[in-house]
Amino acid sequence: ANFDHDGCTPHCCSFKATMTEVQVPPFQWRFHVKYFQRHMQMLPSFLTSLDTNRMTLVFFALSGLDLLDKLPEQDERQSIIDWIYSLQVLPTTSHPAGGFRGSTSFGNAFNATNTPCSDSHHDYDGGHLAMTYTALASLAILDAPLEQVQRAAIIASLQQVESGSFMSVEQGGEQDMRFLYCACSISYMLNDWSGVDKSKAVSFVERSIGYDGGVAQEPGLESHAGSTFCAVAALSMMGELETVFTGDKRESLLRWLLQRQETGFNGRPNKLVDTCYSFWVGGALNLLGAYHLVDESKLLEYLHQTEQAGFGGFAKHPDSTPDPLHAYMALAGLCFTDTDGLQPLDAKLNISQRAAQRWLAQV
Repeated sequence: ANFDHDGCTPHCCSFKATMTEVQVPPFQWRFHVKYFQRHMQMLPSFLTSLDTNRMTLVFFALSGLDLLDKLPEQDERQSIIDWIYSLQVLPTTSHPAGGFRGSTSFGNAFNATNTPCSDSHHDYDGGHLAMTYTALASLAILDAPLEQVQRAAIIASLQQVESGSFMSVEQGGEQDMRFLYCACSISYMLNDWSGVDKSKAVSFVERSIGYDGGVAQEPGLESHAGSTFCAVAALSMMGELETVFTGDKRESLLRWLLQRQETGFNGRPNKLVDTCYSFWVGGALNLLGAYHLVDESKLLEYLHQTEQAGFGGFAKHPDSTPDPLHAYMALAGLCFTDTDGLQPLDAKLNISQRAAQRWLAQV
């Protein structure tokens, strides 16, 4: 591929030349602060079905407040830290694997210590890979001490399968690019790659690259912006991004990602623009050093249409109801733009750079 001095191809430069200049008003950060603060205290009824994923909902609210530089005071932070640690699956002599649960829905007694209530283990009471990632990310945001993190047990919970991906839970379940990303994020944050066969993981990504340049959830499926981010971020954490995406593969990937933009971004061809892809696509482009090719003005104009004035939060589409995922992903995506009022984002881990740096300095 014929790359010029700032890393883009002639095709990309022609795209950049067509960008529009649209003046957009400032975002109403104070309402977004209130939105996330409310979600730390109570959740709307339509989120009832996500109760087993409460750890991830807390992550969206905490990380949103961190990006807005409005984290809770220290006393409240400690109560949140204790709650997160109460969801940690503690290893026993009969069961060494750990991780974090998504909520208290299993009915365990509250226990924020490092000592199991008993030596017994229930087969269905185990950690979940996505919840473990968001738990560690939340602890990093809160600048929590690491002494209570059961590192060996967490690494023991990583179940890599023959394809190179990972099982979402120890007992089996989904195994695709999302969980490869979670496993890599966990290993990166704990500075322990003993649970990951990197060669198998890289091969899984390579076999999931589509004819169009994007990356699918697994080999043979359609390219998708979410799985493309997961692949790019996982490779970045493994130090293999420039090994896999080089030359024509890099150019094809950049073209596919840039073609996702209409006003905001969509997740795949012939789909509607959706707020969350401001992060999934934007994060991948940021890690590839190509975010400067985004038409920022169009993106900001779209995100203003999904912002809920006077209430806070961002919705999936204009004139829709905001939800924690889209509210947070909009903020995360805005961190890559020339927008005041937000902390810089570590795209790999999807947390603020200061949270990532503090955490990684401890491990």
